[in-house]
Amino acid sequence: MAYFADTNLLLLFTGAEKDLKSVTDMAYKQVKNYGMSKTFGHVSFPMDEEPGDKFAPKPFSKRLASLMDQEAKQLVAKAYKQAEELLKDNEGKLRQVSKLLCYV
Repeated sequence: MAYFADTNLLLLFTGAEKDLKSVTDMAYKQVKNYGMSKTFGHVSFPMDEEPGDKFAPKPFSKRLASLMDQEAKQLVAKAYKQAEELLKDNEGKLRQVSKLLCYV
């Protein structure tokens, strides 16, 4: 269970681990696979990774991997900020819905 104390919404979220994994996977796919990177442009580095195969050769350098990590982190941070703004902008509506759901 994750609690986001940096908002005034006082919401509890469960299942956050799966959500965080999904958004992280999407960010890396945008950067590495789909050519949607500002830094690398329209280049794809698809990898057929087996689970637990951390030592498989990579088609890029450690420096490039580090840059990919930075860009994926920036994408996740941007998405978080947008979600946070959306929640804050719609706080009243969110409270109304949560009250209705509590009475169901």
